[in-house]
Amino acid sequence: MHQPALPTVAYFFTEHGLDPSLRIYAGGPGILARDYLKAAMGEERIAQEIILGIGGVNALKAMGIQPDVYHFNEGHAVLAGFELIRQNMAEGMSSDKALEAARNKILFTTHTPVIEGNESHPINQMMYMGANNTLNYEQTICHRWSTI
Repeated sequence: MHQPALPTVAYFFTEHGLDPSLRIYAGGPGILARDYLKAAMGEERIAQEIILGIGGVNALKAMGIQPDVYHFNEGHAVLAGFELIRQNMAEGMSSDKALEAARNKILFTTHTPVIEGNESHPINQMMYMGANNTLNYEQTICHRWSTI
C-alpha cells in the first residue's frame, strides 16, 4: 500500500545555537541560543529577527527547499511571513491573495500566550530597519490585527 507523502515543514525557533562554545542548555540537549538572543534589545533584536525570518526563508529557497508548512515557534521568526508575502507578490499575486497564501502555509505555536510574555517593537522602528521587507504598511498584516 502506498503511503501519502508527509508535508515538508520548516521549523523556525531560537532554542539552539550553532556554536559549541556557548553554554549547554540545562533543560535538554544542545546549545541554548535563546538566552543570548533574548538579551538583545531594540535594533539589535529586530536585526536578529530579520536574519532568522527573512533570511531563513531565503536560505531555504537558495537550497532548493520548498516547505509545505512554515512552523514559527514563538514570534522570533514572524518576519518570515513578510518574506512569504513579498515572494507571493513578486509572482504576481495581489497583496490580499499573497497574505492569504502565506497564512495558509504558516503554523504558529507559543508557550507564552500572554502579552507580557511576548516582545513587541515600535512599527516606525521596524519600518526604519527594513523589517517590512519592501512591503508598505497596507501590504503588511500590521494594519489588519483586528481581523486576524
